Amino acid sequence: MDHLFSICSSVVVFLVAIVAAYDIGYNTGKDDTRRK
Repeated sequence: MDHLFSICSSVVVFLVAIVAAYDIGYNTGKDDTRRK
């Protein structure tokens, strides 16, 4: 059970990191288009 929990935790952290990176990239791109 602990092994499964650690795998789930890793997947959740991985997904959160992807969403955060996508959000930062999207906001940065939005700011760039606004500056031009």
